[in-house]
Amino acid sequence: MTSITTNGNTYYGNPPALTLFERDRVSFLTIVVILGVGVLVSTIDLATRTARRSTGPGIAAILAGSVVLLVSLFGLLLGLAGVGVVGGLLIGVGVPSRSVSST
Repeated sequence: MTSITTNGNTYYGNPPALTLFERDRVSFLTIVVILGVGVLVSTIDLATRTARRSTGPGIAAILAGSVVLLVSLFGLLLGLAGVGVVGGLLIGVGVPSRSVSST
């Protein structure tokens, strides 16, 4: 009979599904911090480019999105997290948009 002990409770047979936070707190906190920093950096980069009316790419946002994508890639290989969509959106924030000029 299989058993698992979590937070002082021992479960036998078919234990309840554990969240990532319950299984591995360090990985969970690492993912949350990387996502939070990536979103914060991209937000600051977008606000700065908007205030300066810059038309160039946001290097900081693209780098932050790339780091989040790399974490997602290695997280999927280890079976921990799949946050690639967020990384793609952060890279999208850094890419300049094409404005249609009305003539």
